Amino acid sequence: MHEIWRRQSGKLHRADAELALGCRPAIDRPLAVDGIDELLVNLPFATSFAPKVANLRGPDKTIRFRTIDRDDAWLVRLRPDGFGLDTSPAAAHR
Repeated sequence: MHEIWRRQSGKLHRADAELALGCRPAIDRPLAVDGIDELLVNLPFATSFAPKVANLRGPDKTIRFRTIDRDDAWLVRLRPDGFGLDTSPAAAHR
């Protein structure tokens, strides 16, 4: 896990630098998909440094994320008390 985080962190800093220089960064697809998954899994725990994340709530609402180049998808379920990623394989592809 730490190796993946280290690679993602390095890639993100590189992408930030490339954007600052006006370049379009290239990020390997598997690393990008893993980064999206990691963000959505950990987002509920981000309220200590991103307090507005706590506003992501609602009764029986969902937010679906899909990649545009392949069939990767994620489903975030909003609840009155917060939200979470639905990790069932079929959920994101409904």
